[in-house]
Amino acid sequence: MRFGDWKAVRNGPEKPIELYDLKTDAAEAHDLAKEQPDLVAKAAELMKSSRTPDPDWPLVQKRAGKGKKKP
Repeated sequence: MRFGDWKAVRNGPEKPIELYDLKTDAAEAHDLAKEQPDLVAKAAELMKSSRTPDPDWPLVQKRAGKGKKKP
């Protein structure tokens, strides 16, 4: 997700958000998430508000065999 010169990336629902300043780091080599917690929070809210829940594409996948009783 981009906002201004910033790009936020989450490589999976359980993964942390990475944050890059594309103005100074076009190669996305330096994750600035720890130095910019306010922007990470903004990105998290934008990601949450821009997503529409879909039962065919849940954020968290159920593990195979979870909840099944062993014979």
